[in-house]
Amino acid sequence: MYRALLICNSVYPFEPVKLPKLLGPVRDGLAMWSALTDTEKGGLFSPEDVEVLFECDKDEILKTANRFFQICDPDDVLLFYYSGHGKTSRSNLHLCARDTTIELLPSSSVSGNELKSYMETSPSQNVIVILDCCHSGAFKGDPPKVSPGPLAGKGRFVVTASSASQRAADASEAGHPSPFTRALVEGLRHAEPRSVEEGTLVVEDVYNYALQTLPKDLPRPLRRVNGVGDAVIAKRPERPAQETVSQAVPHQPDPSPGPFLDWLRRRGFAGPGLAEPSLGNRLSWRVFLLAASLVGLFAYLSCQTWYSEMAYGYYDWSPETEFFFLGCGALAALCVLACLFEGLGPKNSAWAQRLRRATGFAFGALWFESVTRIGLNYEEQALLQSVMMFFCIAAVLDRLHDSLFFAGALVSFAGVIVPAENLGYGDFDINVLFQALASTIMLALWYFGATDRHFAAMAAVSLALGGADFLTHGSVPGVSLFGSSLALLSAVLGDGARPADGSRSLMRRGAASLTVSS
Repeated sequence: MYRALLICNSVYPFEPVKLPKLLGPVRDGLAMWSALTDTEKGGLFSPEDVEVLFECDKDEILKTANRFFQICDPDDVLLFYYSGHGKTSRSNLHLCARDTTIELLPSSSVSGNELKSYMETSPSQNVIVILDCCHSGAFKGDPPKVSPGPLAGKGRFVVTASSASQRAADASEAGHPSPFTRALVEGLRHAEPRSVEEGTLVVEDVYNYALQTLPKDLPRPLRRVNGVGDAVIAKRPERPAQETVSQAVPHQPDPSPGPFLDWLRRRGFAGPGLAEPSLGNRLSWRVFLLAASLVGLFAYLSCQTWYSEMAYGYYDWSPETEFFFLGCGALAALCVLACLFEGLGPKNSAWAQRLRRATGFAFGALWFESVTRIGLNYEEQALLQSVMMFFCIAAVLDRLHDSLFFAGALVSFAGVIVPAENLGYGDFDINVLFQALASTIMLALWYFGATDRHFAAMAAVSLALGGADFLTHGSVPGVSLFGSSLALLSAVLGDGARPADGSRSLMRRGAASLTVSS
């Protein structure tokens, strides 16, 4: 059996300066998947046996790689592919993950030694490793010594995009694979096998094709062998008319998603997709900045209403309530500063991201305090509680994909059960039923890892239902409208966890991701 694990990381939110966004990895994974599973060109990999993962944390990569190398048979051919940033420390290669920080590189990245330990204990006798990253030649220590003989078939082969001291080339523009991966994909489709009679394509054939077709000014790919025989990676059928790599890659996002994202793209925020992974990581701090500003505004308005209500005798003065409003204002100001430094600061902003997330947990504590002990019951307080609930959920689920959308969907669902005097729907009727159904569908779309288009469409439907309730009943379901608006904004901006045109459901690993440490 032929099995492959393709890891593609393009964005690194904890190191936006030292590990800048890459254009190639999203397309690299799709192109490799298509070439490996293309039976018309002799692909030997079944689609269900090629797992493609985008924007993974270190723990996700290690757990998936361990399972990939351990749960197999001796005759299986295993292909491990990585596209992303690569760094070296003490002559050892480190594959960067979504949560990698340069200051803590050994503990926040996937080291070559960890991968090698999985391979050495794997039952499989046939392992192929392809690394499209900077310094990839450092895998296994020193740069590999190329022998004139054929690549091994029973054992381990490593093909890298560069030497240990060189930087690999990224794609020239979004929506295209990197030069190295493009050469490999074209080799898998068009390289001539050494034995034309047998029609079997081995790794060396693909490597030689890439070596010959890559531009001379780019780093030279390297190979390393530890084994005997030939590794068959494809079996050539009769060659039909040649096709280009761009024709064979799976579905691409609509190149004209709309004027708003066209405006963003012209300013360097987005590629051709509706919301490529880089978009959310560059803009998500703006969503939190907006939410923090709303906390400060609603806290001020709610405090003023409280003072007014006390003047009429509706509420008594309480030090706990006053402390609650002061805490909301102070946390909001702190979060605004963290977001501004994260988005506009010239230095590493990992500490600002951690501070922003910590304020989310603090907002959760204040939200619980307001619900259980403060007991204020007016519209401004309901909006304040809603935005604090959004903040807390987004902080708790920070490492899962589309956490901002999920938080907005939960706030929208909470509006169904909130009383009408607190900007909820109030009495049960058909509007409440439809809103509950819409919010449930939003949560289901999140669970199954749907596309940004589906997220945005369902959030818009939820907003429309809130508007319909206002037209029919005259009341404003503010909590659901607020949650749906945040969900729609988050769907448009994305959070950088996966490509906009979808992927194999990342949330099928969601429960395991909850255990990933921050």
